[in-house]
Amino acid sequence: MSRIVAVTTAYNQYKDLDNWVTHYNSYKSELTYHIIVDNNSDRSYKDDYMSFFRDSIIIELNEGKGVTGAYNAAIEYVNKNLDVDCIIFVMQDMFI
Repeated sequence: MSRIVAVTTAYNQYKDLDNWVTHYNSYKSELTYHIIVDNNSDRSYKDDYMSFFRDSIIIELNEGKGVTGAYNAAIEYVNKNLDVDCIIFVMQDMFI
């Protein structure tokens, strides 16, 4: 079985949180790891999503770096810390 990591970015998307959780729950059994890269969200949003994604790896950026900057931070983390076969990039509203 392939070792897969999914990477999702986060930045104060309160309105999308319920859909994000629903979509994640539909594919999480296929993953080895899930990484959330937070683009400097406010504390209340972080607390909200962290309550749903307790097993996820959270990378907190000190400033917003956009989607590409967040993905690059995740790739760097994966290369240094994880042994995986595949990295997939998933947006909060993406259904797989």
